[in-house]
Amino acid sequence: MIRIMNVFALAMVVLFSFGLYNVKYDARIAERGVSKLRQEIEIEKETLKVLRAEWSHLNQPERIQKLADKYLDLGPVGLAQIVDFQDVPTKPFTAQRARADRLTDDGELTPAERIAQEELASPPVGVAPQPKPFVLTRGGDANG
Repeated sequence: MIRIMNVFALAMVVLFSFGLYNVKYDARIAERGVSKLRQEIEIEKETLKVLRAEWSHLNQPERIQKLADKYLDLGPVGLAQIVDFQDVPTKPFTAQRARADRLTDDGELTPAERIAQEELASPPVGVAPQPKPFVLTRGGDANG
């Protein structure tokens, strides 16, 4: 009986040793992964610092003013230019504008005219399309 207990205890020691070795090995792999992630995080932090510094440099008002003076022909805003949003005229889409884009005389629709017809046929923005009526018959779906 004592020999069976000794063999059983020895087997348990071997199994626990093997399990402990596997846990230690997995922990080392996880530790390497964590270390690699920390290095990547530090690299990304340094990159962010450089990008923030560059952004700060590019957004300096003096620099932007020099570029605006050099490349844009801007002047002071006049009082006549300031209006409410409701006063801004809208440019409605018309079929005449689409016909003016026609390049062929063979009567076939140009892409611009096809788009114009689709826009005129489609419901206005914000209006839900009407659902198709659905009728069931004894034989199943009557719509399809």
